[in-house]
Amino acid sequence: MQDLRPLFIPTLNSGVTYWRMFNFVQAAFRNKVMESHIVWWQKGLNEIHPWQLDLTRLEYRERILSELSICCRTADIAVMGMLHIDEGLTVLMGIREMYGIPVVMEIDDNILSCPVYNPASNCYDPGSMLRKRAIQQMRESDALIVSTPYLKEIYAEFNDNIYVIPNCMDLQKWCKLRKRNNKGKITVGWAGGAAHNDDLDIIEPAIDVITAKHPEVEFCFVHGISPGLKDKKNVRWSRQYMRIDQYPSYLAKQGFDIGLAPLVDNAFNRGKSNLRFLEYAALGVPCVASDVGHFKETIDTGVDGFLCSDTKEFIEGIELLINDSSLRYRMGRAALAKVTERFNVDNVIVEYEKVLREIKERGQVRRIVPIYKDSNYKPIVDATEIL
Repeated sequence: MQDLRPLFIPTLNSGVTYWRMFNFVQAAFRNKVMESHIVWWQKGLNEIHPWQLDLTRLEYRERILSELSICCRTADIAVMGMLHIDEGLTVLMGIREMYGIPVVMEIDDNILSCPVYNPASNCYDPGSMLRKRAIQQMRESDALIVSTPYLKEIYAEFNDNIYVIPNCMDLQKWCKLRKRNNKGKITVGWAGGAAHNDDLDIIEPAIDVITAKHPEVEFCFVHGISPGLKDKKNVRWSRQYMRIDQYPSYLAKQGFDIGLAPLVDNAFNRGKSNLRFLEYAALGVPCVASDVGHFKETIDTGVDGFLCSDTKEFIEGIELLINDSSLRYRMGRAALAKVTERFNVDNVIVEYEKVLREIKERGQVRRIVPIYKDSNYKPIVDATEIL
């Protein structure tokens, strides 16, 4: 049914926006599930979506609000990412007040417990405005959509209506990309961002042990790498950051035979999704992951990957896969089968449509109140003037 018309409003970089919004918008269009629209989508890499900053500049403000107003007139529900400025919250409430449609907050990180080694820790400090603003947005939204069950649990104090929509794979794209490694080497790979030094420290000792015993093995790190790994023998760093639309083929070309997903066990990482497992599995690659959070909930150890509690278990899991090519193949196929069944965007979009329809039919459930009603905050944007 295509009588549901959700509007997706991104606020974060295009990687986050792709996985949490655009991927589902594409699937909805392809499967004729709902008439969804995403405003201001772009394929840039790291920048925060500029519409919020444009609200603070008089010469751009009217144009931004006018464009948003045009989109809102045909929508019956809005899904917004986490907002970064007070004017964004003003717009959220303007949408609710002017159009009477429910507004949903989309969030996929645990902002309540960010470790100090993470560059975002200052932004999410308990006294930070970003954290206060995010909590305000949770309270004022009619529902939340999160990526993991753990996030639903920790955000329950701020909103009664929380739904889990996992990250998913567009298998029509990814399954065509598997690149076999023809160099006579076995490649053990990791892909991720630049804020994972502590996570990668888990496997640094394993690299020394494995490369000493297996000269045919190389380790490849895509995008991020910890300082202690850069100069190690048999370690390759593929440092070029790719646009999100080019990332799948770029990752496939690295020729992973085994994928890694180490995570320090803390509250922030327990909220992380199983995206590393999903990407590897879509390429037919088995994953050796930390026994933490969503990986723990997803991987059947010994069947479609290995779960590890320490460096020793990482070494054991990696070596089992190095020594047995048939095991690598079977586990990779089992992982792909799991993703096809449970994390295929063309299937999950049906559940997403049901969630949004339920929220729409329930209507607005949050009262419209001034932002920070107990403070002296005065918004410079009156969203109702144009919206």
